[in-house]
Formats: sequence, structure tokens, C-alpha cells
Amino acid sequence: MAHHTVRKAYLELADRINRFPQGAPQTDLLLRILELLFSRREAELVAQLPVRPFTAARAAAVWKLSVVESRKVLDELASRAVLVDIESDEGTTYLLPPPMAGFFEFSWMRIREDLAAHRERARSARHRARAVSATTQPCTPQIF
Repeated sequence: MAHHTVRKAYLELADRINRFPQGAPQTDLLLRILELLFSRREAELVAQLPVRPFTAARAAAVWKLSVVESRKVLDELASRAVLVDIESDEGTTYLLPPPMAGFFEFSWMRIREDLAAHRERARSARHRARAVSATTQPCTPQIF
């Protein structure tokens, strides 16, 4: 039964994202992606946010949290690029980016530290491969 409770947060978030004009139909793949991007608590909170841009005070009212607590959550989400934060003279406005090409990929570029390690290993392997190929005879492709 706990699995259904946990999954419910992501189902509600998927439903929230689907309210955008572009929509994002609820699929197992979408739910798995959301599980990677959001903790269960974050999914529960973000599912309650308005579709239009909002302030930390508005989020605080919706979430029934203090503005300070809400801003902390919003800033954490924005630091991982799953929320957009727009600074102006009036303060910070937040919004959940609409589902479109690059929506998830942009956030993964920001939060996937493990990918940075993979990129470094791949770069190092390419460097070693170039060094080896520079010291060996060129290979003539064979046609089978």
C-alpha cells in the first residue's frame, strides 16, 4: 500500500504538468522521469503549484508553509533547473517550465553530477585512444 502512496505524489505531479497547453500525457516513462527529478515531498509540493508564474508568498499560501520555508524549497528546485526563477526589482518569480523538447534534459545537465564523472572518463579514454593510434600504423579497413 505504501507504494501506491509514494506513486500518488508523482501521479499528481504528472497531472499538474499535463495542465499546460502542450500537455504531457501520463505514462510510466514520465513517472519514472519525475521520480528521478523530484523527491516524493517535492513532487507533492510542486503538484500544488499554479500553472502561471508565482511568488514564494503564493507558494507558501498554497503549501501552508512559511515564506522562508517555501523560498528554501523553491530555490533548491530552481538550483536543479526543475523550476525557473526570474529575478526582478519586485522580487523572485518562479514557474515550472512547460513540457517541451529539452524540458527534462536541461534539468539533468544541472543535477546529474554522476554524468560529469562519466564524461571525464570518456574524455580520458578518447585521449588514450588518440595517443595509442598516433603510435601505431594506420589500419586499412577490410571489406567483407
